[in-house]
Amino acid sequence: MLDLKLLKANDRILVLGTPWTGRLILLGMALFLGCLMAFSAAFSLVPGLLALISLLAAFYTEKWQFDHGRQLVVHTEGVLFLKKKKSYAFGEFVRVELRNSLPTGGGARSDFGPGASDLSAAPGDALEQDPPHKRRGRGFSGLFLVLVDGGEVNVHTTSIRKAQEQDKLGRLISQLCRKPFSTYA
Repeated sequence: MLDLKLLKANDRILVLGTPWTGRLILLGMALFLGCLMAFSAAFSLVPGLLALISLLAAFYTEKWQFDHGRQLVVHTEGVLFLKKKKSYAFGEFVRVELRNSLPTGGGARSDFGPGASDLSAAPGDALEQDPPHKRRGRGFSGLFLVLVDGGEVNVHTTSIRKAQEQDKLGRLISQLCRKPFSTYA
């Protein structure tokens, strides 16, 4: 939903959480929609639902705490008092992993149908190749804790444009937890 920000970092603890700026914007949207409905003196379903969703999203929090002193990772997320908390001991995961997925091309060649290579070309003739296509879609960068049992925990996924920030964050977590860090594209 909102990108996590580094809230606290030192040699003993690292805390990631939802930023206040995004939450304030969502609260402002909820208040704006509520005021529009109040001034029109009529309840409308769509603006009412949008205001409610914006209000709930403004109160949503997510926090990751990596505590070297207690050898513990604590993940908390939820809305107001409806929060879920999960803890992982440092011994439960083997490494910190960054995975980057690039957007796919829009017109990749196929071996079948139109655009397939001409098999009747004489040997030695250079096959005509299509120019490279611009990538379309979205790429993602995900930071994971790989567990001992082969499972994984998604710490944070964001746009591929922020892959360098994710890399720095992954290295910080890896250094604090004293676990190896790996990157996959």
